[in-house]
Amino acid sequence: MFPADIAILIPAFYPKSSLLSYVDELKALGFIKIIIIDDGSGNDFSPLFTDLELKKCTVVRYKTNYGKGHALKVGIGYVASHLSNVSGIVTADSDGQHLAADVFHVAEVSASHPDTLVLGERDFSRKSVPRKSAFGN
Repeated sequence: MFPADIAILIPAFYPKSSLLSYVDELKALGFIKIIIIDDGSGNDFSPLFTDLELKKCTVVRYKTNYGKGHALKVGIGYVASHLSNVSGIVTADSDGQHLAADVFHVAEVSASHPDTLVLGERDFSRKSVPRKSAFGN
């Protein structure tokens, strides 16, 4: 039943503490399967990942940073082998640049179009978009 059957996958490398409130926003929208991939952030970030576990997130950790693509593959593999009753996976960045409401919208579209890849597109034409984000994405 939507949105509980959608898994939210968040790769994280040196995440900010704002990830905690972002997870709260996602949970408030009804998401209960939130998987965080610690992509080698190191011991300094262990307390943050422990706090995420206390918020009932699944945290998959490994020591070496392999990059976002690898973290996504690990997360998808985790969902496929450990979670049942998942109708879709939505990925989001750990820095909260994808608004929780937008994650919900993508999940909604995914739920109404089974067996379909749904891609979101950000609008970089606005002046409020940081130059670094517009260039890097």
